[in-house]
Amino acid sequence: MTTFTTFDDVLRRMAAIHQAKNADYGDSYELSARLLGRPVVEGLLHRMSDKLARACRLAQGHEPQVKAEALADTLLDLSIYSILALLSLENQEGHGIQRSLRPGLATTAGLLIGISSAYSKSGIMWEAHKRYFGQDGDVLVWIAPSRTMNPSLSESVINRALEEDRISAECEYFCRWREDVSGFLDYETIETLVVPGRRELPPQDGIRYFGFGDPSGGRADSFTLALAHREGDQIILDLLRRQTPPFNPGEVVAEFCQVLKEYRCTEISGDKYAAEWVTSSFRAHGITYKNSERDRSQIFQEAVPLFTRGQAILLDHKVLISELSGLERQVRPLGKEMIAHGPGGHDDVANAACGALVLAGGVRHMRCAGLFEFYRQEAEKLKQAEQAS
Repeated sequence: MTTFTTFDDVLRRMAAIHQAKNADYGDSYELSARLLGRPVVEGLLHRMSDKLARACRLAQGHEPQVKAEALADTLLDLSIYSILALLSLENQEGHGIQRSLRPGLATTAGLLIGISSAYSKSGIMWEAHKRYFGQDGDVLVWIAPSRTMNPSLSESVINRALEEDRISAECEYFCRWREDVSGFLDYETIETLVVPGRRELPPQDGIRYFGFGDPSGGRADSFTLALAHREGDQIILDLLRRQTPPFNPGEVVAEFCQVLKEYRCTEISGDKYAAEWVTSSFRAHGITYKNSERDRSQIFQEAVPLFTRGQAILLDHKVLISELSGLERQVRPLGKEMIAHGPGGHDDVANAACGALVLAGGVRHMRCAGLFEFYRQEAEKLKQAEQAS
């Protein structure tokens, strides 16, 4: 039986268990939630209820049916799921929970209270602060240092935290919003670009599709594929495919290549992941895979105008919406801006979608002199694909 002597021992053990199980199962709780059409946090809460029921039975002296899992193991799993649920809430799903609570509060005259440390200038806490702080009305927003709210908190603890990481400590103990971290896009902007109920668009004749992939080895991250095309000033996302780990990467490549051929897309761009393996795997199925000249931060930056101008038309894809709204702008010490997912977040789906949108958005109306050359090249690509298959 595993024994612990300190709180940090427990945290380290939890991290090791989570990494090991995530490698074996992937985000299976997220897959279950998607299959049921429910929020991710709800899937986690179901897992927690199962674990809690098991812990209660073991604590009451019942013999475990799974001999290798003792009460301590069940409690560790329960703690891990609690942390994952908190991260899911942080990842912009708080919007949906907040909205689902309000109708019930309208009939009970109850209060909706949110408590949080300050962090980035994004999410429901920042939006509430921006809208209501210092304003008269029925919504009260207050900001106060930790020792004002809890005078028993040791000042030496705060001073030590300031010495170790001043920026993080100021957020945690002095409730100061970080100036070096802000939201990529606000949730409302993303929602306005989503076509409700549209999961995928079928291939159409006369349209040139642009593909972007975010490969994975099948152990930790998802393998994603996106297709998009341009119609006038609109950049339309047609397809999003996501394979969560664990999986056989070779089988996923074969599946994705079949999809690409259905859309007459014989060339895609993507992340420089295990470059030679990826390019050769796609080549074996008649698809040219080119390493993107942009890293994912540059892709997100170039996608911003497509969102803010209302040009991008998105699929109704919950993971995409969650990942886009969870992206953060971070200013590095030398002033370079980076866009990436926040703590505990993911951006595999967002990267593929934005990559395809940026590629399709780069297409412009061509002069007649270049139009014939364009179609000649496209015909040559189709001919090569037919010979390869």
